[in-house]
Amino acid sequence: IPVQISRGCPHNCEFCASTKVYGPAYRHKSVDKVLGEIAEIQRYKKHPHIYFTDDNMLVHPAFSTRLLDALRGVGIRWMTHSDIGVANRPEILRRLYPSGCRKIVVGFESIVPESLKGLEKWKYDRLEGYADAIRTIQSYGVGVWGTFIVGLDSDDRSVFDRVVEFTLQNHLYGAMISVPTPFPGSQLYDRLEREGRILSRHWGDYTLWNVVVRPKRMSVEELEQGFADTLRRIYSPEASRERMEYFKQLLRHRRVD
Repeated sequence: IPVQISRGCPHNCEFCASTKVYGPAYRHKSVDKVLGEIAEIQRYKKHPHIYFTDDNMLVHPAFSTRLLDALRGVGIRWMTHSDIGVANRPEILRRLYPSGCRKIVVGFESIVPESLKGLEKWKYDRLEGYADAIRTIQSYGVGVWGTFIVGLDSDDRSVFDRVVEFTLQNHLYGAMISVPTPFPGSQLYDRLEREGRILSRHWGDYTLWNVVVRPKRMSVEELEQGFADTLRRIYSPEASRERMEYFKQLLRHRRVD
């Protein structure tokens, strides 16, 4: 059940229109307001699974700790989005599982340095620490669901193997793979419009999975085939079984400090 707590994200990724819609300034509802909305949901479902739809829910440490303390014992399970910086905030990490959090979606965007540098410098500066950050977050019993874009301008066909290997080697809880999608208002749209590389202006095609942009270092067909193959490999029966066993062990020995 979706609930929005906050708006605004301090990052300005090239592909993202959220900062253009909501602005970079982070602002949030009060803790009491959030609890009131959850109580209303619980009138209809006693133990709901909540999807906090914020672009970057945990970016404000003081508010986050107050909210997580208040959510403890409320009787919900929940997921949200956060940037990788949460791995450096133990005061937040140790509160996540007790508050009901079971999954955090983290926008890694790319593990190809040249590609990531073109998207957002803040994330590029943290690329080398991605693996350690994932291990830290998940050690507290919270799965990391990574998001990746394949087919960026610096990506060749090796990007598909690289994303699969990164996902499996780091035991990600899951991964959402997308292709470059130039949403109106984003810097990506403005650049690709100037370059004449937008292939479709039918907004029904802008699903994040349909190829609507002419890639630079592969053909449209190669991107479509590589995208599909990447998903098949990440969610193969063998990979899914390994993931399940890993998280069983992780939850038995999760950190509580």
